[in-house]
Amino acid sequence: MRAEYARSAHYTLSNNILWNNNANNAVDFHADTGHLLLNNDIGTSAGFTADFVSAGNLSVDPQFAPCGFLCFSYRLARSSPLVDAGTNTPPGGLAVSDIYSGPRIVGGAVDIGAVELDVLFADGFQ
Repeated sequence: MRAEYARSAHYTLSNNILWNNNANNAVDFHADTGHLLLNNDIGTSAGFTADFVSAGNLSVDPQFAPCGFLCFSYRLARSSPLVDAGTNTPPGGLAVSDIYSGPRIVGGAVDIGAVELDVLFADGFQ
């Protein structure tokens, strides 16, 4: 972890989607100290204090791509505000590939979430 982040953060979360994960419609981090949150889609949160250097966090519908009945791929739609919204330099580094072994960065920046949108153009050519 980089020194400027290590000062007061209890833990660090980068490039994650924490959306609709709680019955009370809020993510509860259950901790007394600050947390470093970089480029996450948190939705609504409760029970935490963000570290003073936390940045780039969003609270938007992730807009997952439709994939049919009982599908759990969590790929983002091209219109998702999370495409190219992550940090390429999170503390601890960035994985080389996404959860499906595809390249972790396609476009200008990493996508928020575990799956990188791997199509640059809507029709493949433009």
